[in-house]
Amino acid sequence: MASLAIPALVAFVLALALGGSMRHWIEVRLRWPLLILLPFPVLLVLYNPPLETQPWAVVWGPHIWQLAQLALVAGLARNAFARRGYARIPWLLALTGVFLNTLVVTANGGYMPVSPDAPAWIIDKTTSATGVVRLHNTIVMNASTQLNWLGDILLQPGWVPPRPNVLSVGDLLLSVGSAWWVFVTTVGRGKVQVPRLEVASA
Repeated sequence: MASLAIPALVAFVLALALGGSMRHWIEVRLRWPLLILLPFPVLLVLYNPPLETQPWAVVWGPHIWQLAQLALVAGLARNAFARRGYARIPWLLALTGVFLNTLVVTANGGYMPVSPDAPAWIIDKTTSATGVVRLHNTIVMNASTQLNWLGDILLQPGWVPPRPNVLSVGDLLLSVGSAWWVFVTTVGRGKVQVPRLEVASA
């Protein structure tokens, strides 16, 4: 979801304003990078045309999504516990968020339960009004869905670009953890230089 990247973008701009630099990203060393980076393009391709209507994708897509989430959990855990002190916190936040999402998706057979009050464009993804069966990753909450409190129940304000969405607790933790990591990475290991206002004496 594009809106989850907004806090990270804001954190990046703020870090630059406070004296951060792009050069600090050269020093980033990820453990098991494929487990962190690969799931996103795989899911982006899988859940969009032309693959989303392929019979094999409809059947196996939910299982592939679960495997992708498990891979991301493993990658985040590896990086979290490879760090010490405060540097571990943003990774633990992101790890907890993805773990909670994986838990609720697994409990519901590969689908994220979404609030019935979610925007129409999200609810429409769970139906097939045109008669064409498409792969989707959400299911509207009902009496049979599990762990609904971990599902997509947090409605975003209407002004959030590109369009209002609905988030889970896991999404929020992932977004905060990502933004925190982007900020401290851009700032670097040194102290943030906050501009000081000089007041001239009369």
